[in-house]
Amino acid sequence: MKTFLKRLGVIVLAIALLIAAVLGFAVYANDSAEHAARNFCANIPIGSDIDPVIARAHEEGARHRGPRTMEGKEVHNFEFQGWVFNVGVCRVGVASGKVAFLESKLEGD
Repeated sequence: MKTFLKRLGVIVLAIALLIAAVLGFAVYANDSAEHAARNFCANIPIGSDIDPVIARAHEEGARHRGPRTMEGKEVHNFEFQGWVFNVGVCRVGVASGKVAFLESKLEGD
């Protein structure tokens, strides 16, 4: 009986450690994606052309979605993958081919 309880304790501990590791990785992945999006946005000057930004996104492995229209404005989203369905997004608003506004955040489902 003592051996059975020891083995059961080891199994429960292993499962708890596995769950903690998965949750820890999820937090790390989301934080990294949000940080990457924030840094990407921070390196985009207002008033600059959008074409070099798109080229840099491809070099850095960001997913580019755009141009899209949101509330009558042209918007480009640059996404950095986080945990499963979450992405860090650098949203760039464009007017006449020039960067007009920047926003970065973590988006999920």
